[in-house]
Amino acid sequence: MYKKFIIFIFVLFFVNNSFAQQSLSSDEFIERLSKSKVEKGQLMVFYVEQNTFALKTDQQKIIWIDPFLSRKGINPSIFFHKEERVDPEKVPADYVFCTHAHLDHTHSGTVEIMNRVNPNAIFIGPEESFPIFIKAKIPEERIKVIRLDDELSFPNFKVKAVYAESTDREGTTHLGYVFKIGEIKVYDSGDTKVGLDKYIDKMQSLIQEMPDIALICINKGYDNLGPEDAGKLASLIKCRLFIPTHFNCFVNNSIDPKSVHPFLPKESKMKYEIMECNSYLTFK
Repeated sequence: MYKKFIIFIFVLFFVNNSFAQQSLSSDEFIERLSKSKVEKGQLMVFYVEQNTFALKTDQQKIIWIDPFLSRKGINPSIFFHKEERVDPEKVPADYVFCTHAHLDHTHSGTVEIMNRVNPNAIFIGPEESFPIFIKAKIPEERIKVIRLDDELSFPNFKVKAVYAESTDREGTTHLGYVFKIGEIKVYDSGDTKVGLDKYIDKMQSLIQEMPDIALICINKGYDNLGPEDAGKLASLIKCRLFIPTHFNCFVNNSIDPKSVHPFLPKESKMKYEIMECNSYLTFK
């Protein structure tokens, strides 16, 4: 009986830790992102912090989501990590998607640098992100404005804008995205407001997508989804892998990602992976 228990604990540990790698330095992260070859039918997911992800496709294209990399002009005391996690002057990018125009999701300093070092990159975001892109000197021909329910096609992948409830009084346009990359679907929630039950009827198109990977905000700060709502949303969309976001950037707006565990479905094949800052995983 004791041996069976030990085997069970080992298997459980392996299943829950089989994806994420240890935290990498900026140079190591950029080298992996630049030089790793993604095999056909696979997808690499790179995580920096907050809601900053990069997806690398089996066509070796790099898709950024909400890049918040530059610390220039920002008081370092507000961050867990006082230094930039990844050097924005070195990051490769083919596409940059922003979910809404808050500082940590459409960051003018970051997109300005990314545009300069990636002169062919395409920048996509809602209407309020457009003037930020323009101010960052991104040419209009490389900017695409995306609206709710829009589905844009790019070489070898598509993206659909799905509903997200605004978290501020100004009603800033918030979007989630579902990326369809080969046979793999990835959902990123961006920010969406606590109180999922009040607007879940507006998220039916997302639920119908049944994405394989879900990147969902779990922090309660600034009215984002808390653990209970995040766990509920992951269950509703029946994702295969749930990766929590938005918890390890600002010292005054964080949460223990393990706090979601009690709200995850007990009878489910869904895996829950807490990614380290500057880590990556390969999904297939």
